This record gives sequence, structure tokens and C-alpha cells, in this order.
Amino acid sequence: MRILVTGGYGFIGSHVVERFQKEGHHVYVIDNLSTGNKESVKCKHVFYKFDVEDKECEEIFRSNRFDLVIHLAPQVNVEKSITDPHMDLKINLLGLTNMLNLSRQYGVKKFIFASSAAVYGVNDSRPLREEDDIDPVSFYGISKYVGEYYCRKWKELYGLDTVCFRLSDVYGPRQDTSGEGGVVSALFEDALHRKKLTVFGDGEQAGDFIYVGDVAEAIFRSIDPTSSEVMNLSSNTGTVMNELIEIVKDICPIKDIIYKEEKKGDHRYYRLENAKAKQELDWVPMHSLREGLQKTYDWYLTYGAVESIKKEKREEGLNPAKSLITALFMRIFPYIENIALFGLVYVLNNLTRYYPRGISFDFSLMYIVLMGVTHGLRQATVAVALSTILYVVTLLNAGKDITSFLYDINSLLYISNFFLIGIGVGYVIDKKNFEVKSKSGELEKVKDEYDFLHRMYEENRRIKNILQEQIASSEDSFGKIFGITSKLDSLEPENIFTAAVGVLEQVMKAKGVLIYTVSNSGDYLRLVAKSGKMKNVLSKSVKLDDEAPFKRMVTDKTIWVNRALDDHLPILAAPIIDKNRVVAIIMIYRVKFEYLSLYYENLFKIVIGLITSSLSIAYRYMQAVHQERYIEDTFILNNESFNRILRSKKEAQENAQSEFSMLRVEGPGSLKPLSLKVGSIIRESDYIGLREDGRLYMILSNTNVEDALFVIKRLQKIGLRSTIVQEA
Repeated sequence: MRILVTGGYGFIGSHVVERFQKEGHHVYVIDNLSTGNKESVKCKHVFYKFDVEDKECEEIFRSNRFDLVIHLAPQVNVEKSITDPHMDLKINLLGLTNMLNLSRQYGVKKFIFASSAAVYGVNDSRPLREEDDIDPVSFYGISKYVGEYYCRKWKELYGLDTVCFRLSDVYGPRQDTSGEGGVVSALFEDALHRKKLTVFGDGEQAGDFIYVGDVAEAIFRSIDPTSSEVMNLSSNTGTVMNELIEIVKDICPIKDIIYKEEKKGDHRYYRLENAKAKQELDWVPMHSLREGLQKTYDWYLTYGAVESIKKEKREEGLNPAKSLITALFMRIFPYIENIALFGLVYVLNNLTRYYPRGISFDFSLMYIVLMGVTHGLRQATVAVALSTILYVVTLLNAGKDITSFLYDINSLLYISNFFLIGIGVGYVIDKKNFEVKSKSGELEKVKDEYDFLHRMYEENRRIKNILQEQIASSEDSFGKIFGITSKLDSLEPENIFTAAVGVLEQVMKAKGVLIYTVSNSGDYLRLVAKSGKMKNVLSKSVKLDDEAPFKRMVTDKTIWVNRALDDHLPILAAPIIDKNRVVAIIMIYRVKFEYLSLYYENLFKIVIGLITSSLSIAYRYMQAVHQERYIEDTFILNNESFNRILRSKKEAQENAQSEFSMLRVEGPGSLKPLSLKVGSIIRESDYIGLREDGRLYMILSNTNVEDALFVIKRLQKIGLRSTIVQEA
């Protein structure tokens, strides 16, 4: 199966991925890596870095056609759901509805949603059952309950099979301290770092702790389509926090304990009933609390320190205060650079004894141009203002009167040059930067789309290569067909007809096959073989004039397709031709609609060709050994040939519930006239022959006791006495 796990790099998701991959399923992961860690999953899988609410996830569904979706990518922090309900809503509901809609659209057979015990809220029932009242107190619990409602509606409206697991406090390796039920990981992390343990509340609050491996096992078992819509997933054991700490003390040393005020939205006491999950999933939690805590501690000893360092680095990169300082510095840096460069210009002016009329090199204009080119209009304006002030101050220091500026055309033109150059250069650079940024944004968008499509292309190419490697042994490859149709290697037409039913069922994935022989006159069809559990859609004997499609098939010798999808007629039918004459017709019923394609029709033609070839060889053989099979000058089979056909009929009866009856015939006269008498009333698919006791027997194909009694009456009319042999 193709399994998609959203949040597959998270705490629970990584264990679920490993569980399914262990069983040989093809596992795919969608994770935005906001909390997940790629290193958590070491097994073979395919990864897509996306938010679950992203519309581009559709391409992933379109390319892979998943059988099962396990949605484990919600926001799991109860406290954060209270402080930031908008973010909680976006991830938990928009992401869920996107996954549900894509699952419906692309034919996912089952959708599993990780809900939470938080949906029960404050409820005094112990243990809590799935039928108990729902009253969540946190936004997290509300979003989970609404998620369950969405799953239920998708099942009612679109027929998508959904299962919602209300998880209790899940703990185990790889757990983050910030998630729901992260109390165990927080205890171990503090203990290993020799910190004081922090307990919110008085320590008498209790939770229902379940090991993550048991959760992954339950989710794996829920692929059975008979699972209920909502199930608790828990250990059904209420453990008080102080008791939990005592067990942790036995496993690792604890420095001290600090009790703080309870968190908002936390449960005081709860325990979930898990009887429904046990019964329907054939599952029980395999880890006691002590065993699970020991495994968790062992993991923290090996990997916990490394994970903590990586987590701290990730948190440093996401530190809001640090990001704010960085952003503020980047904003004021151009001003610092501007002032520093202005100071350099001031020094250069003093060193060269700069005067407006006698200057040989204008540092102020160079400064304005440089700031305009590097930082655009805003910093160019600042540079113009500073250069103007410097110019005025320089003239005042030279003894020029401030009022003379109004009449000094040269000074006004000089200052105007500052403004014209600064504003002109700054505007041009800003415009260029805007266009570059706009094009860069478009390029980045195109690049992201290209990267995504390239990943999809690589994935499709990988799958194509796998399919090419497997095609030689696939069910409908020529190699496989040849292996299946080797069952047709017989020189007895009866055996070939019986084997053909099984071959068609296996290769064509058909649940019903009928094979009729055509009478020598070409007027009737006689049933010779059929699928075991299939009731005859047509009668055992069919007059061709009453069935126009089959009449045309016998005349035109072509395959017939039931394009009108008439329930009373086969989906496909094909003639078996020998010596340019239709000797039999093969009919296929009960085929899944998605199989109906031109490819399926061509596959049918190939199998019919192989069956025709086998029958042709068998008929040639029958003609060649005719004298050896029959008693001389009669239609009566000798003992060996008759017993061979009898064995074939018994095998068909055992394997395909194909009916037949056997009569013992007695009458006066020699075998030759007896043969002529019997031959005048039996069908072409029936046989008469001698057995070891020297008596004459008759095999009636596809005949029950009632039909056999009718034949007995006909034999009586021509003076022959017969009885039904119980051996048949």
C-alpha cells in the first residue's frame, strides 16, 4: 500500500512511518520541519517539505495515488493554542480539511486522524468512554473536536472511510517537551541536565500515559476497513504525577522538585477507556509504564543530549528577541554608514582646504552619488542634507554672510546640483532595486515551482524504474501470463476448459467466468465450465437465435464488449475458433469498473489466443488418437479414456463446484447399436464409456440430479434402463 503520513518527522509520526515501512508498505512523508526532525526517520521513505494547508499538496496526491492517509501534523501545544488561537486554527483545521479534500478527490481508501483526550474537557467520568459528553476547555481541544466532526461529515457526504483516535498522554523516544503530554520528556530532560523538576499543580493530578510504540501499532492495525469512526487510544490507567515521579526516581536520579501553578487548559484527572480499540483492532498496550519509561530513558541517554543541543540551536534561530535586534540593526545600519562616510568627507574637505570656487575635486558630490547608488533615494536625501549643511557651514566659516545666499546664484546652483544628483541617482537606483526585487520574487516563485516539479519528476521516474523492474513478474505481464496459462498444457479438452476458468479469474481479475461449447449445428450453446461460486447468468443450454450478441459473435468470429453495461450479459465475450469454426464462447462477468479499458480488452484477447491455441492442439490430438480412445465402430470411450475424463470432472467439481452426473446404462444388444441409441439423445458435451466392471456408463456435464432424471426418462423411451451412480 501507498501510505502518506503528514507530520511524519514528528514524535508520533516517525514511529508510525517506521511501523508501516517495516511491513513493506511504501511510505511518504509531508512535514514542514517546524517541529519535526528529518533524522528521526532512518528507514526508506519519500519526503515532501510542505505545510499541510498548502494547495501544492495536490500535486503530491495526483502523482502518488495514496491508499491510506495518516494525519499527524497538527499543532500540539495546548498552551500555545490559548495564546495564539489563530495559528492553532490554521494548522489544525485548514490543514485537516485540505488533506480530507485531497483524499476524497484522489481516491484514498482510508483517512486516520489523530484527535486528543482534550476533547472531553473537564469530565468526572472514570474511565472516559467514546460516548461520554464532549466539552473541551482549550482551543486545542476545540480544534480537535471540530476535526472529528469534519472527518465524520466527509464520511457521510463523500464516503471517505475515516478513523479518529483520541490519544491520551503519549510518551516515548523523540518526544519534544513542548507537545501535548510532554511531561515525561520534560522530566527526563531536567533530570539528565541536573535541573530541578518542575511540576505544574500539586502533583496529585493524574493522566493516562501510553507508550508511543503501542500507539503506532494501533494505528497500523486500524487499516482494517471495519474500524469504528472514533476510538480512544490509551492504557486505561490513571497515573498520579507524584507516582510518575517516583518511578522516574527509580530509573534516574532527580535533583529536586518545584511545584508551580497549574497551566491553563490542563486536565486535573482523566483515564480513557480503551475497550473499543482492543476489540476492533485486536490490540493491547504491550508496554507497562515502567517499561516504557525505561526505554525512553535509555533513548535520552544515547540521543537526548544531542537532540537538546540541536533543539537549542533551532530555538536560537527562531528567537524573536534576537530576530528583532537583527532586524533593527539592519534598518539603522545604512544611517550609520551614511554618517561615517560623511565624516570622511568632512575630514577630506579640511585636509584639502576646500572652498567652493577653487576646489579641484568635489568630495561631497562623490559622497552623494555613492550613497544614492548603494542605498537609494532615502540615504541619498540624507547625504544631500548633510552635504548642504557642510557647504553652508564652510562658507560661513569663510566669512560669508548668511543673507548673501539669497543673492548668490553660484551657491544656489551648487546646492541645486546636490539635490538634482542625489534625488536623480536615488530615484533611478530605487526604481532599479524595485524591478530587481520584483523580478527576483518572480524568479524565486518560478524556482520554487521548478524545484517542486523536479522533485515530483524524480519521484515519478524512480517509481517508473521500480515498475519496469517489477513488470516481468507483475500479474499482467507476458511472463506472468505465460506462467499462469501453463495450466492449459493438457491434451484433454475437458481439462483445458476447466483450467481456462481459473486462468481467466487470475489474469483478468474476474469474479465470474462461463464457458459454452457451440453445437455442431451452430444453433445452441452448451455450458461446459464455470466459476465455482457463480450462479448461471444464462441457462445451461442457450438457443443462439434468442441471444443476438452471441449469434453475431458466432457469425462474425469477433470479441463482443458489453458497452451498454447490461447486468444480464457478460462484460466481455470471445469466440474460440478451430478450423475457422466457433467451437466455444468464453464469457467474463463481475469485473471492477476501473479495469474496463482498452488495455483490459487487449489483455483478454491475448489470454483467449492462448486458450484457443491449447484447445486447437488438444483437438488435433483427439483426432489423432480417436481410434485409441473409442471402442471400434462406436462412440463409446474405452475404460482408460473414460476414467481420464471422469477424473477431470471430479477435479472440476472439487475446485470449481462444477456439476456433473453419472449414469449406469443397461440394455439389450451389442455395443454398436447401443452406441447409436444413446448417441441420438445425449449432448455433444456428454460422454459414454466402459469401465472396469464391463458396464456402460454415461457422464452428463453440468447436470444435477433433476436433469439426470429427465435423461433417465428419455433413455427409458428407447428401451434402456439407467440409474444414477452415487460416485459422481
